[in-house]
Amino acid sequence: MPSLHLNLADDYRRLQQTEPAYEHLELARKHLDQLPDNPYGNLIRSGVQHVADALAAGNTQPLESSPST
Repeated sequence: MPSLHLNLADDYRRLQQTEPAYEHLELARKHLDQLPDNPYGNLIRSGVQHVADALAAGNTQPLESSPST
């Protein structure tokens, strides 16, 4: 679930739709405790922060961590 919301937040960020981007980041954060303490969980947790930072900066470019880049 956190991964889905993270991806949606990033998509909305890139579309410059900040309100739904922030909503999906919040939903992702609500479910972070469900993630295991392993590389996958760490990837998603760091991705949430990375997208949040880009959103706050107004960055709409693909992020380095984006699978499509």
